[in-house]
Amino acid sequence: MSILKKRSKEVLIYSITKSRKITNIFSSFIIFLGSLVLLLVAISSYLGMDLFLFYEEISNFPFIPQGATMAFYGTGGLFISFYLW
Repeated sequence: MSILKKRSKEVLIYSITKSRKITNIFSSFIIFLGSLVLLLVAISSYLGMDLFLFYEEISNFPFIPQGATMAFYGTGGLFISFYLW
């Protein structure tokens, strides 16, 4: 039972080896940035204004269905990146 790290009366805590590898942190950071961009595009299409300074045609597509889909995938990407972090 060398994996068992701490034992109390109610809870057993096991350590998970190699769960904080640099590749996991890097991939969760990339997923986090991509999901933030998707959410920013969805918010700009919902508001009808350009929130990106370098690109002016993001607000030209409708919120339903493209913006809503981007908001869904952006929220899902945030949850996945928080889980992997």
